[in-house]
Amino acid sequence: MENKEELDVEVLHAQGLKPIVEWKRFGILCVGSFGLIAASFGYAYNLISSDLQKSIGLTQKELTAISTCGVVFQYATLPYAFLYDYLGPIPVACLAIFYYALGALLMALTTAKVIKGDVVRLCVFNAINNHGMLLYDMSGCVTVLSHFPTMRGLTGCLLKSYVGLGSSIVGTIQLAFFADRIDYFFYFLMAYAIVAGGLIICFTRLPPYHLTGYEIKHLSPEVKEERERTKAVYLRTKPPMGRFVYGYAIIVVLIVYLPIQSCLVAYKDLGKNYKVAFAIVTIVITLCNVFIFFPTPMEIFRRLRHKPATEDNTLEIEPTQMEIKLVENDDVHTDEDGDSMTGNMEPTHDEEGSVAQSKMVETDVDYIAPQYKGTFLRNLLTLRLWCIAWTLFCLSGAEFTIITNASYIYGAIDRKPTKANIRTLLSTLNGVGSAFGRLVMATFEHLTQHRPVEKRIPITWAPFIPIGLMTLCLVFFLTLPSTALPLAYVLCALANGAQAAQTLLVTRTIYAKDPAKHYNFCFVATLLANIVCLPFLYGEWYYQMSLKTGGYNGYCFGRKCVMMPFLVLLGLVVSSLCSSLYAALRYRAFCNRVLAERRKLRHEEADEDSVRENNEEELVDQVAELQTKMA
Repeated sequence: MENKEELDVEVLHAQGLKPIVEWKRFGILCVGSFGLIAASFGYAYNLISSDLQKSIGLTQKELTAISTCGVVFQYATLPYAFLYDYLGPIPVACLAIFYYALGALLMALTTAKVIKGDVVRLCVFNAINNHGMLLYDMSGCVTVLSHFPTMRGLTGCLLKSYVGLGSSIVGTIQLAFFADRIDYFFYFLMAYAIVAGGLIICFTRLPPYHLTGYEIKHLSPEVKEERERTKAVYLRTKPPMGRFVYGYAIIVVLIVYLPIQSCLVAYKDLGKNYKVAFAIVTIVITLCNVFIFFPTPMEIFRRLRHKPATEDNTLEIEPTQMEIKLVENDDVHTDEDGDSMTGNMEPTHDEEGSVAQSKMVETDVDYIAPQYKGTFLRNLLTLRLWCIAWTLFCLSGAEFTIITNASYIYGAIDRKPTKANIRTLLSTLNGVGSAFGRLVMATFEHLTQHRPVEKRIPITWAPFIPIGLMTLCLVFFLTLPSTALPLAYVLCALANGAQAAQTLLVTRTIYAKDPAKHYNFCFVATLLANIVCLPFLYGEWYYQMSLKTGGYNGYCFGRKCVMMPFLVLLGLVVSSLCSSLYAALRYRAFCNRVLAERRKLRHEEADEDSVRENNEEELVDQVAELQTKMA
């Protein structure tokens, strides 16, 4: 079936379409960023695992069972992907609020001992809690990327950075305000999740060209065609880079600030006042993200300067209400201050890298990578989708085993229980490293996809970055002393961030239809990896070894406690090289065929223009000859 993949090069027509209002789609990006922080709460389990163990008297095996239930249900989101593709993000966001608020409330009541806690109840409560987390990712991230089809790398990795940084942000707040009351911490998480979900419901909508299954069935063919035409504007409009620079500046500040304050707290034994001050600064920096969609000072000055110059009220009308008609060979672009305006189109490139002629036909491939046009159910029959899933299975199994059990793995190699400050440090390193890994993938995507069409590097080569990082990480865990273990945790976090970003980018780049289904199908692999690796490969082995070595308070001391699981995980990660290579080569062959079809289409259009010009010249000559005879 892969050899018979249909080639559908879409020709763009942007005549008569309205420009994009930039502040609105960057407002949707801002809302998505806060929603992705809520999606990161599952990574903060390491912060509360010790408190659960002390208050209820749980063993390491029981803690692993609780975390595994949470992670499994966190990634059981494929059914909701069908709901998203049929009705859009609003129903998914409503379910996210319901699940997370209910789960956090039950966990708060359990830790406050209003509800009697045991392993079964905690497994159920944590599963309900985590089940809503990834729905924030789906309702926010998948939607925002549809508004930035030509900037998927910068947009997706900016959003995903908050998934990594979210655990560090939450860890700082928990250490400052809720260190002694874990139930209050869950109330705080519940309140934040409700607010973030409410913002998604109120402000997040799909762009007009992205039709849901319900709209495809109920809209008239004329309306569907008109809405699908708007895709040309989204492809041809270049978002203002200044806003992206501002968004990434906040992320860089957090990446630098969070580990520094965490190290100071962990190694200098700073008091509560310092912790509160650090938390307040963290909150202020995070809230600065709202300015990403605010009008710039230059934009405000320009509007004030032009306002008295004319008594026409059209300057005061919202851009969405203006009937702006685009000239056939013109386009919408955004100026340096973020205003949408008509002007010259963003240049496309031919095979030699030169600017295409204005009369040359424009296609979607001029702006985005070639895409498989088949549906999700059809792509399930292809080996490439299962290879992508196998790569994710191997990587996520290794990453989540380390991240979820970070303090116990550190304690095993260090041969003593892990202190609370060290747990916070590991959580911070995970969050910051994960965010930086996403930045690496954003850079890779931007540099490889914004090149001349024929010189792009397929995004399917991206998985080799987290594979290489995770291989080094596991080798370091098997060989380095405890004093150097933070380096291994940093590599794991980098791999986790890069893997999360490439999962989103690969599926959204190479598949044109059913974006939520393709994206969330990859999480089925993550779900299975956590079922296999957490309770059985790691959890059972660690528990049995703790019994043999006489471990203390759930700990197992000695590198042999993690040697066997890590060797198996290393083998799985190395095997993912083969699956990633197959998917990359298949997609490379598909790209070559699509580009050949594009060249054929452009040459045919050029031949038609040449024939038309020759006919016009012949007609002119005939008219001139007739006039001469009449004279």
